Amino acid sequence: MEHSLEFETKVKQGMIDIPEEYQHELKEGSKVMVIINPVNEESKTTRLMDKLAKNPISVKGKRKLTREEIHER
Repeated sequence: MEHSLEFETKVKQGMIDIPEEYQHELKEGSKVMVIINPVNEESKTTRLMDKLAKNPISVKGKRKLTREEIHER
């Protein structure tokens, strides 16, 4: 397998379930790398634009456009 698999699952009794649709790609005893990225429900439902509105990214050399400049044709 030369590609990554990404999925959400739940930890049950200290074990991570691999969804059935991916199990055929992993043989018993396969060596895998696991990266744990906990998902909280708030971050799962927050849209990207909402996150950017709360934490705007500043870019050096860029300025805010006026309303007129935005609607200029």
